Amino acid sequence: MIEMNIGKAIAICSQINNDKFSEDEKAQAIYHMFNMPTQNGIDKGCLLQVIKYLWYKLYSYKVGRDVTGKALEVEE
Repeated sequence: MIEMNIGKAIAICSQINNDKFSEDEKAQAIYHMFNMPTQNGIDKGCLLQVIKYLWYKLYSYKVGRDVTGKALEVEE
């Protein structure tokens, strides 16, 4: 488990589509951010990026897009 603080969590979440962060780091950052007493210090754009990232992770197979919105290559 990586050491996570509020600053690092927000930094990772604001760059949620960056491949330099592992899936575990992203998951920990999202968990840490959502468990903050308040999200007032987090930019709305950052929150929307995280929501979009999670939505595409969950539904990419239905919409044919990856977490960045790029079209998936579908094998037939």
